[in-house]
Amino acid sequence: MKIYSLPVQAEFQPSKQNYRSPTHGRDWGVIQDFHQWLQTSEHLVSSQHEADWDYLPIFWNRLFINWNWGKDGIDKIQQEISRLVSRDRPTFTICQYDINYMQPFFDLCDMVMFIASRQDKKNCIDIPLLCSEHKYESRPPKKYLASFVGNVEIDGHRVQMNNRFVDRRDIYIEQANHGPKYFV
Repeated sequence: MKIYSLPVQAEFQPSKQNYRSPTHGRDWGVIQDFHQWLQTSEHLVSSQHEADWDYLPIFWNRLFINWNWGKDGIDKIQQEISRLVSRDRPTFTICQYDINYMQPFFDLCDMVMFIASRQDKKNCIDIPLLCSEHKYESRPPKKYLASFVGNVEIDGHRVQMNNRFVDRRDIYIEQANHGPKYFV
């Protein structure tokens, strides 16, 4: 398959976005990942006549976020779509957010949309999200593998548990009734 990347104006490919979610994530998503991959791929061609598909490389997420959640650029984006996309050629775009949310504002010219918003609609193909690794707060090392505080003798299972683990130093079992505030 040969792909021609439509020549969008630079303002439709902002270098960063003003808000990130999750906040510790890199300012990178499926759109930028595909765009970077395509630049060095044998699938990319320099002439639209050689291509099987056109690709509209608008950085939807960054525009949506940077332009007041899309409200400030509706007319400009539509003009760029209309300038570049032909209904007579197969065209696709990639959007991490729900591009269908924007469809009432845009005529997307029957483009195929690779989206990560789990939409089961015409012209939508589901793709996975990309996200930086989540940061975890540091936690102190666990002192016990397991613990139990309560009435051990209330039923046979607790008695068996106590008898089985009584000599284990990594399991804490306390026969006690501290009341509910002890655990809060």
